[in-house]
Amino acid sequence: MNITNCPICFEELDVIETTPCMCCGNDEDKISILKKDIEEGFIHDTNTFAIYRAFEKIECVLCDICTYDFSTMNSEFFGFSKNKSIWPDNFQFLKSIESPTIEKDKYCSSCHMRLSFINFTLKLRSLNNA
Repeated sequence: MNITNCPICFEELDVIETTPCMCCGNDEDKISILKKDIEEGFIHDTNTFAIYRAFEKIECVLCDICTYDFSTMNSEFFGFSKNKSIWPDNFQFLKSIESPTIEKDKYCSSCHMRLSFINFTLKLRSLNNA
């Protein structure tokens, strides 16, 4: 299915370059850093990506920073109760992405999210009956 509009706000989606991280992969500075790392054949320790199983149900790809930043996010956005805390413990490490690449994904400039992260969010909301 070719999704052309954001499933949350219905604005038209753009195709952009991203890093593997579903959460911050659209950040231009992080894209530039990864491009430079790829050109130089070196990936910095602070520019790592991994596949996780979030909340024992949904796989996602996050960078090392976003794995911890989830604890600062509003749990209600993901369909959890207001007082639910989101911790790195909610993300089971599955495997590292050894050779990260620049990818293409659709992006909502209104929601400021990649389509992959929007889909992740909608799956969590569905599981939480939100």
